[in-house]
Amino acid sequence: MLGRLGMSTQDAMDELDRIGSAAFPEDVSEIVTPEENLTILREAIEAMLQRHEIPVNIKLNDKAFCGSRCQV
Repeated sequence: MLGRLGMSTQDAMDELDRIGSAAFPEDVSEIVTPEENLTILREAIEAMLQRHEIPVNIKLNDKAFCGSRCQV
């Protein structure tokens, strides 16, 4: 997140908190299947990409994507 998405440390920590909260909610009242977990995680990551105006379908290992981004 720091390197490929060019986030600051604080932005990355905030995003990881959001993703973790979505993937592992505190008030679990029913059993979640692995497939449902994957869907929740995918949606949280897609929302993060959209917040940072990055196309959801981008390949993060694409050489064109990392042009001016941090090389962490």
